[in-house]
Amino acid sequence: MKTGTLCTMLCLLSVTLLAQNIQMEGAKVSIGDQAKVGNVITGTGNDIKITQHITQNVLPKSQEFNTLQTEVASLREILAAKNKDLNDALAAGNTALVDYIRKDRDQRAQEFEAARQRLDVFKEDVIRLARTFERIPLNSERLREAKVLFQTGNFGGADALLQSAQMDRETDRLLQRREGLQQEITDVDSLLQIKSKEWLIKAEITKTRREHIHWVDSTQHYFEQSLACDRGGENQFQYALFLQHHKLLDEAIEQYQGAIAAFWAAGDSLDALFVQSNLAVIYQGRNELAKAEGIYLELIEHRKNIGDTLSQYHYFDLAVLKNNLGNVYRVQRKFA
Repeated sequence: MKTGTLCTMLCLLSVTLLAQNIQMEGAKVSIGDQAKVGNVITGTGNDIKITQHITQNVLPKSQEFNTLQTEVASLREILAAKNKDLNDALAAGNTALVDYIRKDRDQRAQEFEAARQRLDVFKEDVIRLARTFERIPLNSERLREAKVLFQTGNFGGADALLQSAQMDRETDRLLQRREGLQQEITDVDSLLQIKSKEWLIKAEITKTRREHIHWVDSTQHYFEQSLACDRGGENQFQYALFLQHHKLLDEAIEQYQGAIAAFWAAGDSLDALFVQSNLAVIYQGRNELAKAEGIYLELIEHRKNIGDTLSQYHYFDLAVLKNNLGNVYRVQRKFA
């Protein structure tokens, strides 16, 4: 077989396969077949329903979608004509014309593929937008009107409704307002911290005025007012001591735990360890020995890590801690 004849047959085969491929691709976006576009979608049942609704009822009303479909169809026709011209040139054996048409055909094929991809991306974006409309609450008039316009295929109208310049101004005002409110909250928190200390002092003073009949109830109320203003380590600790003195141990334990967390959060490790030692004493007195043991072991470990810098504090003296732990072990009969 001659080389020229072989090349001609291969070129004809290549063009035929390309034409078949173009026809298969074109079937995905054929004009007048919009109801089928996008139906082969994987996802939840609701997603499939949304996809079907968009492809059947929304996209056909969209000017943008129809423009893209028309462009794809037009380019498909042009490409088919170029393929026919190329076949004719190959059949005539006109090598110069074949090269010229093939180059033009390849350019048209690229344009067709680009247009087809634009159409696919447009459909995907519209379906994704429909899903977003379904997920978010439509809690503004703009959003409700935008969805109505979207459902009628008027994407440009929906876009125009959401005016960016006006929304920018509204957003700026809201952000400024939030910043002002945050500053106001910061100022109020500072004032509440001051008020918390005033209530704390009020509670401490009332504790000394035992000649009043309701001094206990009043003191408890003042402590709770202090905590309502600010749950700091100091007022929780003082309230815990008061509750412990009046045998309200469950409430005292809760306040001790809050005080420990607050002191640790504030970086006041010394105060946190001091409160932990008080909590251990309560657990020991309630015969909750495992909890007391855990705290004493933790305190001893802290003491070893810190060294002798805090040994002047009685509650953090290593000998005292070991003695307290020994008492727990004796009750538990853990003579280790």
